[in-house]
Amino acid sequence: LEFLSRTHRVEYFAYDWRLSVRAAAARLAERLEALLPRAEADGQPVHLVAHSMGGLVVRAMMADGGRGAAAWARITRLPGSRFLMLGTPNAGSYEAVRWLTGHNPTQARLALLDFTQTTTGIINLVRTYPGLVELLPFGAGDPDFADPVRWETLRKTLGAGWDTVDAATLKEARATWSLIGKAEVDARFVRYVAGCQPATVIDYQISDEDDPWPLGRKRIDFVATARGDGTVSWASGALPGVPVWYAEDTAHDFLCAQQKAFD
Repeated sequence: LEFLSRTHRVEYFAYDWRLSVRAAAARLAERLEALLPRAEADGQPVHLVAHSMGGLVVRAMMADGGRGAAAWARITRLPGSRFLMLGTPNAGSYEAVRWLTGHNPTQARLALLDFTQTTTGIINLVRTYPGLVELLPFGAGDPDFADPVRWETLRKTLGAGWDTVDAATLKEARATWSLIGKAEVDARFVRYVAGCQPATVIDYQISDEDDPWPLGRKRIDFVATARGDGTVSWASGALPGVPVWYAEDTAHDFLCAQQKAFD
């Protein structure tokens, strides 16, 4: 914000990631309606810079068929306008699966910092957040994570004590994914920046061997790729026809160069 404010008029839009991206999209459309008249009067472009799930907020706004779609149409009529996504999980992220099964490293740290909470308690809290549930993978090749039976089966297989996401929240997540999927992304106005980290989770599998404790409990193992930013894989972030830039840090630039050459 500080850097861009040297050369641009900067407005920021904060939203509650615990709520549905559709709720945030409605608020964003309202905010843009208030800002657009000045840009139109000055003939200035509008640049939407969206970090992570913020990109899904914008896409949900573009697809609402009402105020949001109209605001986006007005933006595209301003020459030079762009929508820039920074690591947006356009097909979801398996980090949400880790959160809902108690395997995200942040959960472990939270449980250590707050002695009143266990990892199971944190799962039972975050499972009620529509925004987190909407982060679940929803690409064409992903399992149906909106199916309550899948979660109950997984819980029993792991012998876990946490509660699963309720069916109503899963149903709403499916509706959000469907809405986002209907949004036509015009590559003329969209750019994507992908980060690079050594490992990004892209799948999970159940171990065939029982854990030694407790008897009969299975283990969940997560599968990772080097082609991702640590949370979002390049495959789950990319959109057809949209140009991608790779943001590399010096520790991993050689690895990134190798992977991109391979791709």
